[in-house]
Amino acid sequence: MLDKLSRLNPFRRESKTSSAGYSRAAWKRSFDAARVNRLTADWATGFKSLNNSLHQDLAALRQRSRHLVLNSDYAVKFLAMVKQNVVGADGMRLSVHALQPNGTLDEYDSKICTQGFNNWSKIGNCEVTGTLSFKDVLNLVVTHLARDGEALVYKINGQGDWGFQLQLIDPARLDEKFNLDLQNGNKIRMGVEVNSWGKPVAYHLVDQNINDPVGRGAFGQTNKHVRVPASDMMHLFIAQSAEQLRGYPWMHTAMNRLNMLNGYEEAAVTSARISASAMGVILSPDGDAAALADYDDRVSAPEIVADPGSFPVLPPGYDVKEWMPDTKQANYSDFVRATLRGLASGLNVSYHSLGNDLENVNFSSIRAGTLEEREAWKAIQGWVIEHFCNPVYSDWLKMALLRGRLANLPMSKFEKFNNPVWQPKRWPWVDPLKDIKAQEAAVMMGVKSVSDVIRETGRDPDEVWRELEKDITRLAPILAKLGQGKTAQLEVTNNVDQTN
Repeated sequence: MLDKLSRLNPFRRESKTSSAGYSRAAWKRSFDAARVNRLTADWATGFKSLNNSLHQDLAALRQRSRHLVLNSDYAVKFLAMVKQNVVGADGMRLSVHALQPNGTLDEYDSKICTQGFNNWSKIGNCEVTGTLSFKDVLNLVVTHLARDGEALVYKINGQGDWGFQLQLIDPARLDEKFNLDLQNGNKIRMGVEVNSWGKPVAYHLVDQNINDPVGRGAFGQTNKHVRVPASDMMHLFIAQSAEQLRGYPWMHTAMNRLNMLNGYEEAAVTSARISASAMGVILSPDGDAAALADYDDRVSAPEIVADPGSFPVLPPGYDVKEWMPDTKQANYSDFVRATLRGLASGLNVSYHSLGNDLENVNFSSIRAGTLEEREAWKAIQGWVIEHFCNPVYSDWLKMALLRGRLANLPMSKFEKFNNPVWQPKRWPWVDPLKDIKAQEAAVMMGVKSVSDVIRETGRDPDEVWRELEKDITRLAPILAKLGQGKTAQLEVTNNVDQTN
């Protein structure tokens, strides 16, 4: 028995040749993906950390991503999809749920905090330039996240009427080439200063506005940096690896294919334009161009002008031969569609949305693709709420309470008021009638509440309940009068019937 177990031990040392005569190589096991042969020779096997790759490639990735957003229709479409689906037309709407010790909602305190934040969110209050609302700030944050892979938001206490404002900073100012070991044990890597645990404690920004069109020198030619404590700076990026220090563009896997597609479409359009132009060459009878060369100036030389209804006259013996380039694009549509499917996978969006192609899809495929895409948008919305919206509300609330801007609500009850509930964008149902019946059945079965259904429409349940109460209060007198009139009509009808 022990001998059998020893043969099953994967860590025991084997002899070069087994009892059955098989060599060790015959029993050797390996992963096909790890083998090195003529088909995998160009496949990297060396280790390179993500931070090392970012240190080398981040600047180029960011610049190429920005170039695509300026010049690629599909990159522009993707960025628009991010803003439309993560932020939406109404932005992230806030509803504060300040709870009493018994767990019930304190409607007065909740209303004061909600209205206060909504007032701060208006243009001129929440952002230092006075030109952006909180919804505009959200749109710029998700734009930087998608295009650059990261966003920087500077939190300024004591600024503005509410004592708290935000400043958006171009992430290119966070110098990825700035690396330094400090005497206190901290390290600066790619502009991010971290302690011995890898926790960011400060950010080192280039001391110049790189967006100034008449700024001094080119970006990267200055050795001056501004240190901003991490407590005052929000460095936002969706981490894809442990110990990651910087974010990178969401389009990173699709960028090369996007650029190639742009070149292909440009060449195809240029070729089609050339093929649509009638062109030709003038042939001499003996191949000698001397006759035409005898003309002293280009004005008197014979020239063919492609005007409708015109017939040019050539020198004796000369002829015109039509030249029509072969510009057939038989596979153009198939190639573009196949490329866009790959791009849609890399961008994690549906193909028909990215390519605006509803020609070859049916209702079932649209529904499946749309629902899957919406789950991805919901995940991003949840991340933005957790990492940006909640911290901003918390910092705003502290300053608003300290300045007495919330109807003298006490600072001692900060935790009570610090309970924001955000309602992000939601989408209409793909098949409204079927979906609303499914929602109704889920409520009747007890697997979903009415509040859940309301949230999926993009509304706040408490707001809907309040509106319903107001509507019922307003309609009660009207319904009562209608009821009295109907009762009187029934009595008249009954009296007439009895008389007859």
